Amino acid sequence: MDKKAIKVRLFIFWGIVTLVCVSSYSIYRYRVHLQNIINMRSKDSIEFFYDGLRKYELQQATEAKLEYVATDGSVFYFDNETMLVNKCEEVSNKYIKGEIKTLGQFKLIEGKNTARRIEIFNDNMSHIKVWNEPEKRYKTISESEGLEEFKEVRNLDELCRYMYKKSEFNVLYIDELNIIGHDRTAQFTKFIYDYGNGKEKVIKEYGKISFRKLFEVL
Repeated sequence: MDKKAIKVRLFIFWGIVTLVCVSSYSIYRYRVHLQNIINMRSKDSIEFFYDGLRKYELQQATEAKLEYVATDGSVFYFDNETMLVNKCEEVSNKYIKGEIKTLGQFKLIEGKNTARRIEIFNDNMSHIKVWNEPEKRYKTISESEGLEEFKEVRNLDELCRYMYKKSEFNVLYIDELNIIGHDRTAQFTKFIYDYGNGKEKVIKEYGKISFRKLFEVL
């Protein structure tokens, strides 16, 4: 075999090797890219799911209506938490597989008792105080949970914006208020209603308060 033939064969061989390497690398990059998309969409789906649960808690507390608006504009309403979880799983699976481009969104719509519920929430946040044993004093719920000084919210939109603020511990307000107990924990403590004129009443001698109770007269 002459040198020219050898060179041609070597050229073809290295050309094939190069093509295989480039193809393999391209496939590898595509798989990494695809996995990154799946990971990103999985993260988005988790946030979507927890947003739905938080909105559901607000809906239950305020007697509002909760709806899911899909990317095609269709609207779905929820009668219970099971329906919410099932819908989140259905939408998330389609999103992760790339069958839909966006997850859609949850929206709250005021019900006939929502304004009254918000009024009660304002009153409770302004007047209920939590006993702090180490400091030997009562604290407002906001102070006890690491929130900014409470200012009344006027409607459902303002309430939602308030609940999605972050505390000094970088936690959403709605999550901080999930269970109110002693010193930002679920431990039992004493709760009073401070009328602001020197008078007070005991709400709980030893206990804790759930999020939904903040929207009820205690």
